[in-house]
Amino acid sequence: MKPAVYPRVIARIQGQDITVVALNVVRFRGDVDIDADGSGGNAYTDSKGKVWKDRYFQAATSLRFRGKSLNSHTVPYAVVPPAVLVGVPGIVLGCLVWVTNRKNGKRVACVCGDTGPTAKVGEVSIEAARRLGVDPNPVIGGDEDFEFDYEVHAGIPAVIDGITYDLQAYRPAA
Repeated sequence: MKPAVYPRVIARIQGQDITVVALNVVRFRGDVDIDADGSGGNAYTDSKGKVWKDRYFQAATSLRFRGKSLNSHTVPYAVVPPAVLVGVPGIVLGCLVWVTNRKNGKRVACVCGDTGPTAKVGEVSIEAARRLGVDPNPVIGGDEDFEFDYEVHAGIPAVIDGITYDLQAYRPAA
């Protein structure tokens, strides 16, 4: 068997390399789109009291915690493209993902909570956006600049706010 060579690019999405830099560690740069999916519901109330509804909202996240989808309003989670799921041998859902805002230096520990589209990189929950110092509004918020570093630690369960998340094999929707 041939030994693995690092770094190894496993995909190129939106002009960004998705790179395995060590066994089960993947890095990529992306923007920040806001993922409001999960058990928290579709309504987001901004600081002025206006209620926004995400037309792309889905009630489920790929990762389940205690039998339920994650709540985007309270759980800092990151979304990874499917290439990451198949590009490393370790389990990705439930693992630790560090997201760094290169503009303000904020670095946030997230759980890998969902999978995104194949042609897009850079998506986090409402709570992760708040912690990163980004407008968390799922309709008009986020940050379109590719100034966010994502570091996925496949096979390492995320521990966020004292809660340990279980690693979960990905099961695509039927």
